[in-house]
Amino acid sequence: MTPSSIRATTIAPFTRTPTGRPRLIALLLLAAVAFLCQGLYSKYVIDLYRDPAARSRIPFRYAVDRTVSNVNDEAALAGLGAGDLILTVNDKAFDGAAMLNKVLSTSRPGDIVRVGSRHADGRLFVADIRLVAVGSSSYRLRDWMFAIVALLLVPALALTLGFALAWFRPSDPRAWLVLALMMSFSQIYYVQGWGSTLRSFGHGYRTFAGATFSIWLVLFATYFPERARWDKKHPFWKWIFLAPVMAIALLSVANEVLAENHLAWIAPWQGVLTRLQAAQTLLRLFSIIFFFAGLAASRRQAPTRDAGRRLGALWKGAAISLFPMFGLVVIGLIRGKNPIGSPPGLVSLHVDLRDCRQARSGYAGSSAAEHEVRPRAPKSGDFPSGSGGRAVCRRRLCCQSS
Repeated sequence: MTPSSIRATTIAPFTRTPTGRPRLIALLLLAAVAFLCQGLYSKYVIDLYRDPAARSRIPFRYAVDRTVSNVNDEAALAGLGAGDLILTVNDKAFDGAAMLNKVLSTSRPGDIVRVGSRHADGRLFVADIRLVAVGSSSYRLRDWMFAIVALLLVPALALTLGFALAWFRPSDPRAWLVLALMMSFSQIYYVQGWGSTLRSFGHGYRTFAGATFSIWLVLFATYFPERARWDKKHPFWKWIFLAPVMAIALLSVANEVLAENHLAWIAPWQGVLTRLQAAQTLLRLFSIIFFFAGLAASRRQAPTRDAGRRLGALWKGAAISLFPMFGLVVIGLIRGKNPIGSPPGLVSLHVDLRDCRQARSGYAGSSAAEHEVRPRAPKSGDFPSGSGGRAVCRRRLCCQSS
């Protein structure tokens, strides 16, 4: 080979094209939102697990029409009962979860909260409720380990991996798809009762991220590692699934945010929302089945043995993550109650299970003795409850109804 036959090859340096800058700006803004919410939430988890005796539990559950659906012992001793209509809290008109959360976050166990109510017979009554702590002592080591891994480490790693992939491959739609999937996955486990100056925004973010988890599962199975043959022939088929899930997610976000200060606004649509969320749970189960079926089909059609091996490893890893949740949701739907009982801490899983024995939606604040899973309209009075350092673990898939 002569020198004249050798062509000089120049390796072009990696540069980001102008068309990629809007994507990077969007990515940075999205990262700021995700990591800000995750950081504030992580601080709440650490503070709660470190000193549960310093935080007060909500003394009663209430429905979106402000009627009491369940009371803890301290509320019952003060004279509040199921069916009472909540009118005021500390002499201020009661209008949503944000107000109650502010009262509880600025009070300590042992403080008195005045709750004005109207009994079912029309009599007005003021209950002076002495608040009780979430727990009497710090959590055990195994509970701390669960909190560190499931509530702090896993979400942080999921967000880091998702944003890193999108940063290095900003022009690859599949990288953004993985990012969306990781953001949703990071919101599967959460501790109830988080409140801050960004409470409404944070709950809206968590609701949307959790509610759209099934969308990203279906799209991932459709486009990874390459676009499915059926989607090339019938690209509109997937929207039969995606459109209703997205509509329910947006409705749930609106419901979540408005429940903070405008219970009267959201009351009319609660019956419809409960039925939609029941349908959404079934759609979520379908998305998990579709996800694994799509990966299996891609593995069989892999062009090389190595590609098939990699898809097989992905299938097994996803099975380890999702099959337990899938099984628990199915068992809970069949039995009509939480299949786990009383798991550690105040942990919730985004699964909307329907308790056949509970006819109406109630808002947070049940006692630790209540381990049944109830249909739940999102976030009115959402604050940790329980006794002896244990609170109810509500399992809800995706949309809190995040």
